[in-house]
Amino acid sequence: MQAKEFLSRKQVEFEYIELDDLDDPLGTIRAITGGHVATPVVVIGAEFIVGFDPDWIDARLTPDS
Repeated sequence: MQAKEFLSRKQVEFEYIELDDLDDPLGTIRAITGGHVATPVVVIGAEFIVGFDPDWIDARLTPDS
């Protein structure tokens, strides 16, 4: 829940996918990550990270100066 709370606090719009609602949650995660199976998976643009890393997220949400 850390990633969800972090993005909410920053007022970032995001899509939250409840794994329990998916027919094949592991297949979905593998498709996004290329085989890694862990949560959370944060996808920003064409990049993703497995796990919660606020610095990684901030770096991708902050426009280049």
